[in-house]
Amino acid sequence: MKPARELLKSGRVSEAKYEPPLLSGYVREGAKNYRSGLRIKSAIDVENLCSCWESRSAGKICAHSVAVGLGYLNPPAAVVAAPNEPTMPEAPAGPRFVAADSADAALTTLHVILPPNFAGAWQKGQIMIVVEAEVSRNRTLVSALPKKNTFAVDDADLVLIESLRAVPAIFESGMAILSRDAFLRLLPALQNHPRVTFGKATRATISSAALRPELLVESRGEGSIAVKCNFPPNALLLWNATDAWLLQNNEFVRCGEALPAGSTHLIERPLLLDGDRALHFLAFDLPRLRDAFDVRAGEGVRLPEIATAQPAFELRLAGTLFSVTGELMC
Repeated sequence: MKPARELLKSGRVSEAKYEPPLLSGYVREGAKNYRSGLRIKSAIDVENLCSCWESRSAGKICAHSVAVGLGYLNPPAAVVAAPNEPTMPEAPAGPRFVAADSADAALTTLHVILPPNFAGAWQKGQIMIVVEAEVSRNRTLVSALPKKNTFAVDDADLVLIESLRAVPAIFESGMAILSRDAFLRLLPALQNHPRVTFGKATRATISSAALRPELLVESRGEGSIAVKCNFPPNALLLWNATDAWLLQNNEFVRCGEALPAGSTHLIERPLLLDGDRALHFLAFDLPRLRDAFDVRAGEGVRLPEIATAQPAFELRLAGTLFSVTGELMC
């Protein structure tokens, strides 16, 4: 349920609808859009229709289909036309920031301060970030900047400010306590930012490179396999339903540019598969995982060789002028 709520909260669910017995919709995962849903025949007879590898390999209702259900039960609010009455302009959420080469703006640099004991903050799910602004060699909380003034910042700060607008507390008090999900959403905006530190002294690096985790496939005997992720030793793993990062030697590195749907669950625990489910995983799911993982076979495991082919389609039509039926063959 928690991953499903996160998918809905991040706006990845669309076109959720229920036409008994079919619940259907789309869930965006990286650059792909998955069609998900449920066929609800009764309170105890429910069929999962999602095509993600996790639901097909584990044989369970996945977070994508649950997210479609939540999207149907909680549709986005309809936009209501505003009455034709004069309204007062809203107060700006903070000062205006422009590119560094703009005239008539004070040159400013932003500094982002993370908890000195980041591992402890992550464990508690409460990550405090502080944002300071440096103007004329004087550093102060960004909330202390005059709200009506304009400040010139570099490109890294412009990218950061766009993401910080989603955290109003930053411009109200200069600091905010983020959940794990909120912090992971902010990390891409901090990639290659030159002024991020743990406390005020230890520099933190947010790499723009992506790490390809090792995916190990081991034999468990009698046609069974175990699939697990291997990570560098002494690294702190940061992950949620859609993203995964590693923190090692004060550097944050993203695990894969776009992890396939459901694959973050491999980070939490190994995937154990038997018989036909193991063969199905090796033939259909493992090739998709190769885009984000470096796959390695353990002793006694022979990975299948996948050859590409051109499918042939045939459409067979039958009927009369009043009724036509079609059968699509592949």
